[in-house]
Amino acid sequence: MPRTRDNFSKKVIRTLREQVSYRCSNPECRVITAAPGDTEDGVNRVGQAAHISAASPSGPRYDKNMSAKERASENNGIWLCNICAKKIDNSPSEYPVETLKNWKTTALRKAKSELGKPIPDEDYVVNVLSTAISGASYSSLPPQTAISNIHMAAAQGLSKKYPGFSFQTSYDSRGTKIHITPEYQEDLEFSFIAQNPEEATEQYFRLLRTGKPASFKIKSLKFGELDSLFQALNEEDATISIASQIKKDSIMKLGVIDDSSKPYFFDDIKGQCHLGTDGFFFEGSACSDIIIASTVIEKSGTTKESLNIRFDYSKWNDMPFRSLPYIRKLKSFSDKLMSSSKVTIDLEIEGLKVFEGQSNPNDFQRENLEIIELAWCAREVCVELDKEILFKLNDLSISDQNNIYKLYELLNFKRRKDLESEKSLEITFIADVYNLEEFNEMVRRPNTEVLINDHQQKYLEILGQKIEIPEITQIFKSVSAEIIEEITKDRTYRVHLKPLKGFEFWEGFNIKKNKKLIRKVNENN
Repeated sequence: MPRTRDNFSKKVIRTLREQVSYRCSNPECRVITAAPGDTEDGVNRVGQAAHISAASPSGPRYDKNMSAKERASENNGIWLCNICAKKIDNSPSEYPVETLKNWKTTALRKAKSELGKPIPDEDYVVNVLSTAISGASYSSLPPQTAISNIHMAAAQGLSKKYPGFSFQTSYDSRGTKIHITPEYQEDLEFSFIAQNPEEATEQYFRLLRTGKPASFKIKSLKFGELDSLFQALNEEDATISIASQIKKDSIMKLGVIDDSSKPYFFDDIKGQCHLGTDGFFFEGSACSDIIIASTVIEKSGTTKESLNIRFDYSKWNDMPFRSLPYIRKLKSFSDKLMSSSKVTIDLEIEGLKVFEGQSNPNDFQRENLEIIELAWCAREVCVELDKEILFKLNDLSISDQNNIYKLYELLNFKRRKDLESEKSLEITFIADVYNLEEFNEMVRRPNTEVLINDHQQKYLEILGQKIEIPEITQIFKSVSAEIIEEITKDRTYRVHLKPLKGFEFWEGFNIKKNKKLIRKVNENN
């Protein structure tokens, strides 16, 4: 039978494989194609010797001018992973002979240059950079020294490229920040094209009048000597912010008033006033930047915009609910803010009172106050039930929130007036009746009291953590009772309660703090 394929010999296959150190020759792949495995010889192979020009007439890139010896030679072979080998044969027009030969040449050159050198791991780049900056490896550097040295090197590199300016770099969750300061008192000119010119113009003139910073999206930015730097930083939908440099240290004293109580003074909001031609813009923060307040005040002494109060709850992320900073203070402020119609503002600039008035908190932030209420309820649950749950705002589901409120409600044994008003309320439960005659005598009374201790072990889940529910005590006053059916023959019955006039329903966890009240309610019949 005539041979139809000019296959590689075992020697050629071994040579092709070892010349590239078992790596795929595709420069965009370069995966290692052999590793320990559960095969018979203990090696898991994911590579193959592929023909550059096909081994048979029906194959991709077949060259009829080549001899059988040439087709089966090392020169016509390339080592690839199984995926890349299949890819080049399925799309031969995309991977012609010249491309594959270039791949092979590059792979051989890289393998030769890498011989005897360690393969870089995840820490390699960090180590090289740290050594270049400080002369010491990353592992031997104190973290604060390594970080400061990296920022210092970045700043010095930028200063060399852009003489006449000094730079400071920093990094946080929002990205890299570069603070640029001219070393000489000279005017700087820049130009930009806004995505929405009308909005940009309006915000710019508002900045001049009131001092409120302008912020809008731009298409492009030109900045003289620094133009190449800004072009490198340009991103799609980039935003430019412009703020007045005429600003003074300021303190806003916040208070809350309603019709029934004296003013409640929250705290000093420390910040700055940005001055404009017709007024000024104040922005400041309190409670370690958890609460942020801002407003625009005109020279006439009136607030141009409603007081904007917002909360940065990200400051609490990954902290235990039971030890959230400032939670008591913020809960008290939140309660007052939710029930009030006015907020008082006293504004001082460098110790001199410049404004006194009232403002309406914006409605959007009133909705956000619910997060403080939720955090407070979760805190009380964790403290009372001795649980350690971390605050994770973005992971809080509706189910988590409902479970937090449910547990909080049961922490305190109290009347459930919300259920007492339900006219059609009917209660059915299963009871173990030890003395049927006594029980029948009780249920025949026209007006009786029933105490239920729920012994079933139940769980509620909050942020992926199961919370075991303590025993729940329920007291129903002024009800009629009726046995509906016998569940088992060992004194277990389904009992139906129907509210009567004067009906009361009490419910809560049967825990130490509630036992005295439970006993008192039960005895007061």
